[in-house]
Amino acid sequence: PAADPTPAPSIPAPSSVSGIAVNAASGQLGVPYKFAAESPGVAFDCSGLTAYAWGQAGVGLPHQSRAQFASTPRVPIDQAQPGDLLFFYSPISHVSIYLGNGMQVHAPNTGSTVSVAAVNWGKVTGVGWSCGLKRRTSGARPARSTRSTSTTSPLENSSRATAGPIGSG
Repeated sequence: PAADPTPAPSIPAPSSVSGIAVNAASGQLGVPYKFAAESPGVAFDCSGLTAYAWGQAGVGLPHQSRAQFASTPRVPIDQAQPGDLLFFYSPISHVSIYLGNGMQVHAPNTGSTVSVAAVNWGKVTGVGWSCGLKRRTSGARPARSTRSTSTTSPLENSSRATAGPIGSG
């Protein structure tokens, strides 16, 4: 068989917990989009995919993009790392999981499927720090991080507070 002429994008390996979410979302590639759906192998909307993926990593997220935005600590857009949630538009109406190297996995819209696509950074209004999410299960204390975070929306407050050392990974 002929080799695929399009090489797969080089995507950095996410941290262990983020990796679970990235792998869970990536495992749903090709699944159809359906509004309000969160059904592995059957259908997803954007926030259903992110809630499912992070649920596989032991993190509970609401099934609505604005509610997910409100429940995640923010980091500057230029500090996005694999596994982080990318929020789009104002008001927020789309969410995806960042893969790294300018790529995302998402459930885009009616008539499409879960796919990997380039991030349109001009439409990103916030980044939710995936490793700042609280796991539902107790376990080893995560490593400390120096990433700058904010608990307020960058749309609500242009100055970003530094939250100090918090969990990573």
